[in-house]
Amino acid sequence: MLNSAEDKSTAIGFTLDGRPFLPGCVGLNTISGGTDYLNVVVQILQQVTPLRNALLTKKQDLDVSRTDVTEALAELFRKTYNAKNFKGVVSPHEFLQVVSLKSKKHFFTSQRDPAEFLTWLLNHLRPHKTINKIFKGEIMVKTCKNLDSQAAGDVWEESTSDFLTLTLDLPDAPLFKDTQEFIPQVPMISLLDKFNGETVVEDLLHRQLRKYSIKRLPPYLIFVTKRFKKNNFTVEKNPTLVRFPLKGLDMKDWIHPTWHNINEHTKYDLVGLVSHSGQPEAGMGVYKAYVLHSKTNQWQETHDLNVAPILPQSVALMETYIQVYQREDVQSDGTFTDNIVLAKPGEEEEDIFGGGDENMKDRDLALAGIEIG
Repeated sequence: MLNSAEDKSTAIGFTLDGRPFLPGCVGLNTISGGTDYLNVVVQILQQVTPLRNALLTKKQDLDVSRTDVTEALAELFRKTYNAKNFKGVVSPHEFLQVVSLKSKKHFFTSQRDPAEFLTWLLNHLRPHKTINKIFKGEIMVKTCKNLDSQAAGDVWEESTSDFLTLTLDLPDAPLFKDTQEFIPQVPMISLLDKFNGETVVEDLLHRQLRKYSIKRLPPYLIFVTKRFKKNNFTVEKNPTLVRFPLKGLDMKDWIHPTWHNINEHTKYDLVGLVSHSGQPEAGMGVYKAYVLHSKTNQWQETHDLNVAPILPQSVALMETYIQVYQREDVQSDGTFTDNIVLAKPGEEEEDIFGGGDENMKDRDLALAGIEIG
């Protein structure tokens, strides 16, 4: 519940019956009981300030709005950030219909993996240069095609790849539970050592060995913790808890030494998290999103229609699956230090803003407490 101090300093909305709500942090309907995978992704992406601003000020293209993913997401954001929304909740059904159409019903009303959906969504938004500026980083990859040995004479080939998300690999869970029902824990920095340039990672699918280090950090880092594993016809879940920082995650130790000079800012704060609780089978577990509301600087727990404040200490104890970290130089108006991102030859890029008048007017942006850089 919002208190009076927050009411005075924060742009909030009120429902018809007088209940306050935070624009950009409202409940989302679940459709046929299986779309929390989509809802949690929407909730965490709303905390990415430059993406939010780009979508809210995007000129609406009426010719493609019914079938275009970017247009549909922009329209959903305009609804969730509408301080005059008398219900205080929003239905994502129009966005879901476009997603279903574009994914050939792979993402619809049945439960899906939110990390898979997030990857699909970012790749559909990726032709817009705004997405690349916000999320695209670069990683150095050393590859050895000899999986069976690591002899001194083995040849390692070096290449550079783009990334929108980084995968963190959990250590294997114990085969047998002890009598104390002990849940294993691991610090996030141990998982990040995958990117120290020395840790050897086996790629069994391609029968290769790989070493990773980061070349360029983006303004927003998305981590996906590899928690689920498919074995034949079942899905197994690794219950290991990850101890992660809410503030001050410093990525400098995982940047390749050659490229420290192009990474002026290396510290990040958590702004969004997706957790999973329960069994891994479809329909058996629950996905929730935890988001840091920028105006109140307060964490909110969201699960479909339910939104409630939560202590930061409790957020740090969640079974994290997806994390969104914001770099220290990102300002409240969405501006940030712009490391140059070059498009590859033949790679189409267009500005997500579009031309013409702003679609969400200045007065409505002010009511929602939004600054535009």
